[in-house]
Amino acid sequence: MRRVGLSFQKIAKMLTAAGRGGDTAEIEMPPAGLEFPMDYSIAPMGVYQAYAKVIDEAPWREAAQWRKEQVERCAVVRRKMQRW
Repeated sequence: MRRVGLSFQKIAKMLTAAGRGGDTAEIEMPPAGLEFPMDYSIAPMGVYQAYAKVIDEAPWREAAQWRKEQVERCAVVRRKMQRW
């Protein structure tokens, strides 16, 4: 989901909804039998930490992609800050 340009906040909202039994059309859900508590939620920081962990364990090419995404993200934040 991150690679298609979704923010960590949007991903967190989608995962929270799916974990609570909501719409899962945009999410590839875990294997059958895995259940979430009714009050399940995940924060954007939790999504980021999980994403960073996966990237740390990925091959170098994946890490290079992650760095590129982070640089782009920082550039967006910087542009938003300059508008103030």
